[in-house]
Amino acid sequence: MRNHTPSPPDHSLQDLTRHRTDVGGEIKARLYLYDQRFIVSSVAAIAEYGSVTIVPFDAPDREIGLAACNHLVRFVPDLPPGLRDQTSKDWQAYQASGAKSVKQFNANAWRVSISTLNMALCLQAQPVSAQVSYLFAGSDIGLATRHAGIGAAIRRVLKAAAVLNENGLFDEAA
Repeated sequence: MRNHTPSPPDHSLQDLTRHRTDVGGEIKARLYLYDQRFIVSSVAAIAEYGSVTIVPFDAPDREIGLAACNHLVRFVPDLPPGLRDQTSKDWQAYQASGAKSVKQFNANAWRVSISTLNMALCLQAQPVSAQVSYLFAGSDIGLATRHAGIGAAIRRVLKAAAVLNENGLFDEAA
């Protein structure tokens, strides 16, 4: 687990485009909002792996966007050895959250799936515990969007997902 430290100027378009080319396809990362902190994870195939980055909720949008881009460029298309042997208690996002249990984390966390699609960055937000898993609040922004714009878009999709949740749309009965 690492605490986020600011890095050089915006580099998302070049780095994201180069990494997409290197892996031969689209790239992904995940972000969680739990207990007023953003927890950002790298993705291998469909699973999370490696160290997470923690960004305080009140951090500037630029830091949130930078953390997301830093994890997007760590995407790998294949599962690393041993990842299948891990249990939910090994989940780095859960461990970094400070939640007392995986169940508590799942019940209170919000997830933003971040992926590329051609020259767009796709953001999809929903509660981790959503019973209707195909529903999310989403936004597509240009891959050249600066880190501050990416961070602001992440906050917006989380707000939109909260509205859906307040109206019961993530519940199976709705």
